[in-house]
Amino acid sequence: MNRKEILFFKQCYGVSSPDEDAEIQDLLSESKSNRAEFEKVREITSLDMELERMSEIDTARGYERMMGKVRRKSKRAYTCQIMMKACAIMALPLLISVTVLSVMTSSLKKQLDSRGWQEIKAAPGTIASVELPDRSKVWLNSGSTLRYPSRFRKGKREVQMEGEAYFEVQADKKNPFCVGTPSGLEAVAYGTRFNVTSYPDDENVETTLAEGSVSLCIGDEEKCRLNPGECGLYIKGKDQLRIEQANVYEKTVWIEGKTVFRNATVEEVFERLGRKYNVDFIIHDPYRLSENYRFRITFKDETIQQVMSYLKLAAPIRYESGPLMPQSGDMLQKQRIEVWLEK
Repeated sequence: MNRKEILFFKQCYGVSSPDEDAEIQDLLSESKSNRAEFEKVREITSLDMELERMSEIDTARGYERMMGKVRRKSKRAYTCQIMMKACAIMALPLLISVTVLSVMTSSLKKQLDSRGWQEIKAAPGTIASVELPDRSKVWLNSGSTLRYPSRFRKGKREVQMEGEAYFEVQADKKNPFCVGTPSGLEAVAYGTRFNVTSYPDDENVETTLAEGSVSLCIGDEEKCRLNPGECGLYIKGKDQLRIEQANVYEKTVWIEGKTVFRNATVEEVFERLGRKYNVDFIIHDPYRLSENYRFRITFKDETIQQVMSYLKLAAPIRYESGPLMPQSGDMLQKQRIEVWLEK
C-alpha cells in the first residue's frame, strides 16, 4: 500500500492529522483518478464500519425482548400471532442486512488486511521514527524493522519488530498494545514507555520499562510484569526469563542520538558501536585482556575515527580499518575494522 492509499484510509477512518488532511486535499485536487480512488476507499471503509456497527446488535436478544412484550400485553391468541409475525418480519431485514454486508465486505476486508500492514526500517547507522494509527510513537535504532497495520482492530493493537525500538504508547485500557518479536516473546502494555531489544544475532531479548507497566508473555501466558526501572531478560536458547534492575537512561538515551556506556565490557562496546556506525568489528584478544577493562563514556556526533581515538586512551588497543564491504540490495556499505588488545 502506497502513501496515497494510507492517507485515504486514515481520513476515512477519522485518524488523519491536520497536515495529512491538507495533503489529501492536494491529492484530490490534482486529478480525477485520485478522486475516484478516494471514493472507492470511502465505500470500503463505510461498509466496514457499518458492518462493525450492525454486528454489535444482538438480534436474538432483541427478538426475545419483543416476544416477551407480546406475551405480556396480548390477551388474544389471534393478536399474539399477528404480532409474532410482525416481530419476525422486523428482525428478518436486519439479519439479511448483516449477512449481505458481510458478503459484500468480506473480500474487500481481506484485501485490506492483506495489504494493510506497513513496514518501516532504520538503515544501518541511522535512527527512524513513526507515529502509529493510534498516535503512539516508535523510534527504531540502527538496522531495526517495525511492521504495523494501517488501522488497529478493536481488542488488540498489534505490531511486530526486530532489532531495537522505543515505544511511547497511548493509553487505552480496552485495547492492549502488543509488541511481538521473532523469539516468541511479546510485550503487552496499555499506556506506557518502554524499550525492546531483539536483534537476530543476540542471544537475549531485553525489555526495559521506563514508565507504566508492561507484561511479558510467551504464547498466551503471562510470565511476568515489569515495574519502572526493571529489565526483563529473555534468554532464547534456554527459554528462561528473569527480571533485573536496569539503568533506564543508558538503555533509552539512544533515541537522542547518544550512545552511553556505564561499566561496559569491551565486547558490549564494540557490539553497540558496530550497529550505530554500520561497522563490522573483529576483536583480537590473544592475552584475554578484555576482562580487565570497563568503559564509562558517552558518544553522540563523533565520527568512527574520533570514537576509536578516544577508546585508545582508555585501553591499550590497536586497530586497522579495512575497505567498505558491499551489502545486498540498497543497504549502505559496511566497514570492517580489526581491533587488537595489546599488553
